[in-house]
Amino acid sequence: MKMKKNEHQGISFDKIIFEKINVEINPEFRSKDISEGLNVDISLNAFGKIDKLKKLLIFTLETTIFKNTENRPFNIFIKAIGFFFVKDEGDITILEEFSKINAPALMFPFVRETIADLTLKSGYPPLLLPPINIVTLIEKSRNKSKKK
Repeated sequence: MKMKKNEHQGISFDKIIFEKINVEINPEFRSKDISEGLNVDISLNAFGKIDKLKKLLIFTLETTIFKNTENRPFNIFIKAIGFFFVKDEGDITILEEFSKINAPALMFPFVRETIADLTLKSGYPPLLLPPINIVTLIEKSRNKSKKK
């Protein structure tokens, strides 16, 4: 279905690149010790850079799984970079606000899917992360970083 010209959105999500993916299997992991489940520790680092000349937001979302979990089956780090363009030059100011909520919310489902694929291929059951409030998780991660 094609949108009418006056119904287009002001920002387009051009692409996502996974710049770095690191999976480390823990050979010491004991699955019998987690009969009641495993706490999934997720930490996020998110930041954007605006290129006003190109009308572009380059947004980086770094996701770490199980960094602070003792008996973890694996450790995962993903660095994803999203490219967002404004269609009208006058709209360049909306990129700052867009980077706080919309950019990470649009990118995280791709990261979540990649985590499920990676864990499935590692020999463990896939880690299916539920939809989460990404903004709250980013704020919590930032607060933890400030306290250290």
